[in-house]
Amino acid sequence: MLKLLIVEDYELILNEMADNLANQGYAVLKAATGQAAIDLIKEQNPQIIILDLNLKDMSGLQVLREAKAFNPKICVIVLTGFDVETTKEKSFQQGADYFLVKPIPLAKLKEFIAQAAKTVSNNRQ
Repeated sequence: MLKLLIVEDYELILNEMADNLANQGYAVLKAATGQAAIDLIKEQNPQIIILDLNLKDMSGLQVLREAKAFNPKICVIVLTGFDVETTKEKSFQQGADYFLVKPIPLAKLKEFIAQAAKTVSNNRQ
């Protein structure tokens, strides 16, 4: 079973995403802060991270760097409310696998998670 970590500082969005993805059969971890995310990455080693860039305690880019330093094969889907080309470039430079602009329909997010799951599966072989 794939283990997903959702990093989102808005609790309502965090819980809604987590509930929906858990109902799809994923093992879901949740973090509302960057530091909590980093701790969970090191303790639980999720295969996929859904990462909001705008967190209260630190930049999502910092979380992305730490995640990739810990496990370069972690697949990271970056979410942001700001469609700024420099943010997109920085995300990919730091190792993001996908970059999505909010709001994103849950069905679309699930498509990207399915793509990420294939990437994770291929990395295991």
